Amino acid sequence: MLHFVIGMALGALLPTGGPSIVSAYSTRICEGTHSHVFQGNTAWVSGWAHDGFVALRPDQTGEFQRVGWYSDPEVIDRATHMSIDERGIGYIASERADSLTSVDLNDVGCPKTLGSWQDAELFDCPVASVTQGEYCFAIARGPWQDFPGQIDRETGDALLVFDTKDPMQIAPVGVLQDHTFLAGPRDILLDPDGCHVLVAAYFSKSLVRIDITDPTAPVLVDWVSTASIGCSPHSLDWVTKDVVAFCGNNTLGLADFSGTPSLLGSFTGYEWINGAYSVAIAREYAVVASRNGNSVSLFDLTDLSKPEPVWKLRDDQLLAGAYFITVSKDGRFAFANGYGGNAFVVIDLKLPGMGKAAEWAFY
Repeated sequence: MLHFVIGMALGALLPTGGPSIVSAYSTRICEGTHSHVFQGNTAWVSGWAHDGFVALRPDQTGEFQRVGWYSDPEVIDRATHMSIDERGIGYIASERADSLTSVDLNDVGCPKTLGSWQDAELFDCPVASVTQGEYCFAIARGPWQDFPGQIDRETGDALLVFDTKDPMQIAPVGVLQDHTFLAGPRDILLDPDGCHVLVAAYFSKSLVRIDITDPTAPVLVDWVSTASIGCSPHSLDWVTKDVVAFCGNNTLGLADFSGTPSLLGSFTGYEWINGAYSVAIAREYAVVASRNGNSVSLFDLTDLSKPEPVWKLRDDQLLAGAYFITVSKDGRFAFANGYGGNAFVVIDLKLPGMGKAAEWAFY
């Protein structure tokens, strides 16, 4: 196994001892894994190629063990992403079935399909969603294109708002479709104000803010282009209530949404970021998963105008095709999906001041 760490001499900013993989779950059931989401101490991990999600829980040693499995090939063809609401209902986006499926996850050992909605035109290739109250906000990427203008974009490129009061009868009540600014949406975040969502539009090379005050009529409010830094954004996470981190291609960027959106700073470097697919914030650091680099990199965000690389952890087996990443609430651990490694990986970030973990509290 090729497994190594690169670090920069940043004095006290350099995490002591460097990062390390402390746990990994890798089996064929996770083949092509795209994402994960936590429900309490249970990690639901995408088994993309097997049209479902596997439920994992850490044992007393910190190793994740399988405790459940959900799959429904009748409504799911490639399990891409899942969000979970406060009732324990999951909403699975299936990119090939063009569907959103509601699932009761409260009995981990026996999850049950509740309802499903499908539309191959408007909901072409759904890839992510977030929940708030009685609504699920889902984005549909639309058709793939290798360069601008290659195809006439007529499907997808949309935000759909689903009414989930009755999870057995989910259906969109609001739609925003825009082939110019919202082309190829890849990630979605709820704004801390609860009145907006932020969307990373891959083909538009833009970050788009959408007003969801009226869920039945979402409105595109403003946007900022990321073309000037050569970034087709693939992922987002909040740094502060006004500043968002985003990544794509070989770039990590920061944008200010306190007023008219504007770019703050960025870092581009093939040796540190190679095919950035996901970013998550751990305290004053950004953690980036690079699909082509089979790696996870850490960036110091003390100066928002100049993100600084700190270290890179590469593993050509477990982190092969590093596709998705989140961090624990305390910033101690990162959780990565290795698309090519069919793996869910736990990384001890070893940030300054964290000390030794007293217990395995991942969530």
